[in-house]
Amino acid sequence: MNGQNGGGRHIPKRTVADMLSELDVRDLRHEFDGIAKRHGVLLAEVMGHRRVSAVVAARQECFAILRERGWSSTRIGALFDREHTTVLDGVKAHERRLAKTIVAELKRGAA
Repeated sequence: MNGQNGGGRHIPKRTVADMLSELDVRDLRHEFDGIAKRHGVLLAEVMGHRRVSAVVAARQECFAILRERGWSSTRIGALFDREHTTVLDGVKAHERRLAKTIVAELKRGAA
C-alpha cells in the first residue's frame, strides 16, 4: 500500500521538512494572535488583505519575527499570500516604527 489508500489513489508522502514547516506555523499562531490583540485587530485580519494601519502594523511585525527566525521573504510571502518584496518592505517599515518607539521612550526617560 506504499503511498496509496485502499481505493488505489496515490497519496503523496509528507516529508519531515513539510511536517516541521507546518509545526512552525502552528506554534507561531499563538504568538501572532498576541501581536494582533496588542494592535487591536483579529488574527484573521492580519492573515487577510485589509490595509487598515493597525492591521498592516501587526502584519509587518509578524513578517519581522519570521525574518528574525530565518524564514526567507519568499516563504513568509507564501504564508501571507504576499510578494516577497512586500515582505521586505514590511520588515523595514516595522524596524522604522520600532526605532521611533525606542527614541520616544528614551526621550521620555531623559525628561
